[in-house]
Amino acid sequence: MYNGWHHEGRRFRHCSAMGGDEYVQWHGVWELQHDMQEMINWGAEHGVEEAKRIAESDSPAKFFPYKLYDFPGGVYSISTKENQAVTTTQQYIPDYWEKVKANVEQAYKKGFLTKVAWDRWMERYNNKDHYDGTKYGSHPLYGPYEERKVKELNLKDPNSPLSRAINIDLPSPSPAEEKIK
Repeated sequence: MYNGWHHEGRRFRHCSAMGGDEYVQWHGVWELQHDMQEMINWGAEHGVEEAKRIAESDSPAKFFPYKLYDFPGGVYSISTKENQAVTTTQQYIPDYWEKVKANVEQAYKKGFLTKVAWDRWMERYNNKDHYDGTKYGSHPLYGPYEERKVKELNLKDPNSPLSRAINIDLPSPSPAEEKIK
């Protein structure tokens, strides 16, 4: 618990202050979520029924044991339509934005958000197709990028960059191969 809320939490806050969106959203949130799953598994192993039910589930929802609290779009920019190509929580959870809105509105009503913050949230909510990028269509670079990616990551083609990198056969052993006997 200390590691999750102190160490990773500090990294999350510091990077947020520095505007490091990739670091904040991936390394901060992912590590906190990872630590939460470790706590759930520990609870399951020690007889906590709710933790056991979550840990034994094969549903992707097991990674969302908390209430939804979100805002439309990216933290630092408007998202692109391509961000929606990967299944997102908005696509996975029925009535996602209605549920989020109810939670954010409750936080506002209970005094956790100022009127200015609530109005800003509602502006994004009412224009979420702008903030999540769905109203703009595909970026002209995305199609060629996808075509190139398919070719470069093709393991069936021995000349693809990925196949060549995997089969480079570096001559020196790894430190683990050399030191661990």
